[in-house]
Amino acid sequence: MDNNRSGIIKELVVIALVILLLLAAGGFLVRNVVVGLRSLDDTKPAQELGGDLEKSLRSLDLEKTLRELAGKILPAKDKQPAPAPQQPPAPAGGTTPAAGKKGEITAVRFFEGGQNPPAIAQRAYAGEFSPRSRMIYTEIAYKNNSYKIADAAIPLVLRYIDPAGRQVAEIKRTAQPKKDWESARFTTGAGTAELGPWQPGRYTVKLYFDGEHIGDYNFTIQ
Repeated sequence: MDNNRSGIIKELVVIALVILLLLAAGGFLVRNVVVGLRSLDDTKPAQELGGDLEKSLRSLDLEKTLRELAGKILPAKDKQPAPAPQQPPAPAGGTTPAAGKKGEITAVRFFEGGQNPPAIAQRAYAGEFSPRSRMIYTEIAYKNNSYKIADAAIPLVLRYIDPAGRQVAEIKRTAQPKKDWESARFTTGAGTAELGPWQPGRYTVKLYFDGEHIGDYNFTIQ
């Protein structure tokens, strides 16, 4: 509706300009005729007078003037709006990983165990442990951003800081989620397979996931 109204307004403006130009041309022509008649009193021949009138009319160049005005007011028909840029298609069967990240952490939890971690159903997650604990495992749950795209390799670094602020362990591993895993868990631990002793106090695990410091996670020995 707004486009039709705008088009009608533009057409009315063009018509008004045409009428004004025609009136101006008519007045200019009458003026030249009067001037020509007055010149009969002088020595200018009638043929030369007619030539002056013709030059005056040519000098108006009405057609050119109308085209220029119409071109400024009305949009050119052959000018089409530039097409919107097309987004590259996503890989077949999957989605593009968010901001180039291979995964997103969804949870970090701790549990105690022996030389090998217990099965998932048997894990007792906690934030506090006995000084006589054996291995204290860190379980990292994450979303796989390469789901249905390709297998991935995600570097992991865990730095254990004791209650005195000293780094007592650094574990470097690589998570390797398969492309058909929408989410996955990675587990690693620190300590010994024998009973403690762990020094009492709060421990901090600094987690680096795919080269980025994700955060600091704590558990307490008491």
